[in-house]
Amino acid sequence: MIRKSSGKCLISIIIPTYKRNKKLKELINSLIEQAPKEIKIEIIIIGNKKINFKSSNHLILKKNIKLKSILIKKNSNAIKRNIGLKFARGSNLILIDDDCLPEKNFIKNYIQLFKKIKDRDILCGSVKYLKTKVKKENFTRYRQSRHFIINTNNLNKKNYLSAKQIVTMNMGMKNSKLLKRTKYFNEKFGGYGFEDYEFGYRLIKQGFKFIASKPVVYHLDERNYRDYLSKIYFLSRYSVSKL
Repeated sequence: MIRKSSGKCLISIIIPTYKRNKKLKELINSLIEQAPKEIKIEIIIIGNKKINFKSSNHLILKKNIKLKSILIKKNSNAIKRNIGLKFARGSNLILIDDDCLPEKNFIKNYIQLFKKIKDRDILCGSVKYLKTKVKKENFTRYRQSRHFIINTNNLNKKNYLSAKQIVTMNMGMKNSKLLKRTKYFNEKFGGYGFEDYEFGYRLIKQGFKFIASKPVVYHLDERNYRDYLSKIYFLSRYSVSKL
């Protein structure tokens, strides 16, 4: 249940980041602009550079929103997300990546869904891609085909997601004792990649349910097909090297 603002933070939004300052500021401003005034929110940024929010002229500050910046030198999404999750004080959690831009009602949609889920339910939001130049159009269509888009805040609890379908770039859940016991993401994965699939597989075995849901982000990944293939090579060569 979501209660109106008190002294307690109700939603923690966790953003792992690495060398994407422009996109990060755009993301933070979008979250601040759409945040309901009656809800207390903390935004936790974990990355290679600590942000001085008071000296930034590009951020819109609001009284009901608290911004935290945590410095970590190692570029590991698993470690960054885990740090954010451990520092989070909100009763509800949202994970979003620094190359994503939320739609206008992103937070409001999550608030509605948090009222409907239990401790073992994890929401995976929708992902869209913006139209690109003609030479990248087929590749964009391919990437879009790999993500679902949900148009209603009704939850389909008869058709849960498999581990390979989960979306960590846009995810919501309860900050529960059950979640804490999972120890979150496996930090043995190097850099980024595959820690999300392992997270899904392990939590599904523990009785958690992943649910496709409405809150939308636009994935502002500008890589071309060749760069995308290089990413796949990187994942297979380095991400699992420590396992």
